[in-house]
Amino acid sequence: MNFPPSLNPPATLPPVAQQQQEEDDSISLLDLLDVVIEQRWVIGAVTAAAIAIGGGYALTATPIYEANTLIQVEDSKGSAMGGLLGDAGNLFDIKSPATAEIEILRSRLVVGQAVSNLQLDLSVTPKYLPVLGRWLSRRATEPSSPGFLGMDGYVSGNEALQVARFDVPKALEGQRFSVKLTANGYALHSADGQALGQAAFGAPLGFALMGNQGELLVASAVGQPGAEFYVSKRSHLAVTEGLQRDLKIAEQGKQSGVLRSSLQGADPEQISRILNEVGTLYVRQNVERKAAEAEKSIAFLNSQLPDLRKQLEASEGKFNQFRSQQGTFDLDSEAQAMLKQGVDIKVKLLEAQQKRKELETRFTAQHPSVQALDNQIQALQREIGGLDGKAKSFPSTQQDLLRLTRDVKVNSELYTNLLNSFQQLRLVKEGKVGNVRIVDTAVAPEQKVKPQRGLVLALSGVLGLLAGLGLAFLRNSLKPGIKSADELEQALGLHVFATVPKSAVQQQLAVQIVAKKPGVHLLAAVKPDEPAIESLRSLRTALQFAMLDARNNIVLITGPTPGIGKSFTSANFAAVLAAAGKRVLLIDGDMRKGHIHQFFGMERGMGLSEVIAGSQTLAQTLHRQLLPGLDFLSTGTTPPNPAELLMAPSVQQLLQGASQQYDIVIIDTPPVLAVADTAVLAPQAGTVFLIARSEITSLGEVQESLKRLTQAGVAVKGAIFNGLDLSKRRYGQGYGYGYKRYGYRYQAYQYGPAETK
Repeated sequence: MNFPPSLNPPATLPPVAQQQQEEDDSISLLDLLDVVIEQRWVIGAVTAAAIAIGGGYALTATPIYEANTLIQVEDSKGSAMGGLLGDAGNLFDIKSPATAEIEILRSRLVVGQAVSNLQLDLSVTPKYLPVLGRWLSRRATEPSSPGFLGMDGYVSGNEALQVARFDVPKALEGQRFSVKLTANGYALHSADGQALGQAAFGAPLGFALMGNQGELLVASAVGQPGAEFYVSKRSHLAVTEGLQRDLKIAEQGKQSGVLRSSLQGADPEQISRILNEVGTLYVRQNVERKAAEAEKSIAFLNSQLPDLRKQLEASEGKFNQFRSQQGTFDLDSEAQAMLKQGVDIKVKLLEAQQKRKELETRFTAQHPSVQALDNQIQALQREIGGLDGKAKSFPSTQQDLLRLTRDVKVNSELYTNLLNSFQQLRLVKEGKVGNVRIVDTAVAPEQKVKPQRGLVLALSGVLGLLAGLGLAFLRNSLKPGIKSADELEQALGLHVFATVPKSAVQQQLAVQIVAKKPGVHLLAAVKPDEPAIESLRSLRTALQFAMLDARNNIVLITGPTPGIGKSFTSANFAAVLAAAGKRVLLIDGDMRKGHIHQFFGMERGMGLSEVIAGSQTLAQTLHRQLLPGLDFLSTGTTPPNPAELLMAPSVQQLLQGASQQYDIVIIDTPPVLAVADTAVLAPQAGTVFLIARSEITSLGEVQESLKRLTQAGVAVKGAIFNGLDLSKRRYGQGYGYGYKRYGYRYQAYQYGPAETK
């Protein structure tokens, strides 16, 4: 061949580039788009499945409703002694904040009693059909016919069972009993099917199980004979704690004193009954608590009123006696002012002392409230002492009148206040008035709060899409094959001379080749305008430069493993070269499984093995002018020792003679990793190309192939990237890569069936 002398050959790329020092962790958005396009059916299927599951759930899930109620907690008015103790007493009133009332509302005192009153620890459930039973029952208006696929008891209608009482010992709590309707009443069975008895509606049924006694009373039922119900008595404490967790209680607004309690459930009537019962019990305990406080205060006042009345009568007697002895006269203005001031201080002192006595029933002397009250008492006593000191400057008669008048006024005011407080406490006790009230009672909700079908479908779609993307990227990451030509160049430093896309026409031709139909089945001859053939034309142009420094015109094409398109590339590339006016010899050097002869619709016949063995000459075995300018030498009869046969001196003589007779000699060889044949033939060729198939050949396989050929003294000129599926991927630049190590696989490469023709 004659090549343009003015062209300088490009520098030969190293056969195996060193692994990059730093791994490229950048992610190309175009790479991600490639994966999405390639795996679009997987993503779509997963998304559709998620939407279907979400839609099924939205349609069949039990609807959940929410009921709520409002309770107002009024500011505490203080102790019932407030009228007696005045401002001093109000300072030490202990008010109940909203947080404390929330905990009381959620306490076992209230919730536990509601569980008992409403029998929430009693579970009664119809034996619904599997999966769709509950959904059908919510839409039913009458009882169904019991049974399902020959199994008794299953229902899907509006069956209901009213259980008035179900008493079981703790040992049987949580066990599921079965109640089956009969023509005259009902029958009770244990969980294992043991019959425990029968009774009519309204009549109690006593039973014994595992040495424990129990009793069931069914008031009425809706359903046909044979309908079955599951009945169990759960732990009262467990049900109470569960209801405490389910109750949502919060203050509406900051320091508003209005509590909003809400409860969610599948039965709107039941959750409204539960909330109303909890609210009623909460108000009742609040009233009872206030009544109990009033009772304590009444008892205290009953002990104080007689003594105070005696003191008042004694002070009035002394005052009247003094007036009789001394005659009537009035205090001057200074004494009147001192009298008023002294009465006020004395009343405050006595009120504080009474308050301290009341606090002593609840707190010790070290309590802050008691100590603060002691300090106030001492201050009032000092003020009274100061007034007494001033009174000593008055005449003795006026001093006595001032003292007696003050005692009468103080005792009278104290007695009157104490008597008023006593009457108020009696009203509180008898009137049953608390400081909480129900503002809004709970009503059965009409609209469900979940599931929200639109939201469920939207979330299902989003989650399905994310799951589909995750599965797509996982599948892509698990593929060992090379996904782009750039991976070969960037990872291994191997120049890619051509990228050959997949061809739908070639897939049809492959069927004819396997069937061994007569005629030419070569893509370059059948449809030369295919993109795959156009890529090989680009390789033809690049070959001129690749062979500038080659020692001969022999081109060897091989690959790491079988099934990557070596024979397809060799045969069609030879046809493309011949179409350019070159005299080309195509040699099928795969004496184990070579099948290039099937591309031309012929039998294997005599060929390479016979020429090497010397039983035939090249002229006798050569298939001439299969296409204009293209001669072909098949593998010949399959020998028992191909590798050893290729080491014969006649191989070198054959190739040297062919090189002189033809412009280009193309040799198709077996896979490098499968057998040693290629390592024997490759040193005879001036140019060696390695085939890599998209998404099948791994980088590790290519690297190992390069290593073996290098050990045989062969430098691979470059690679041909075959089988790129343009329908799956966005083909272009910008493919990124990232790798740490490569693995490679060996595949069995056995002899094909013996052919003599």
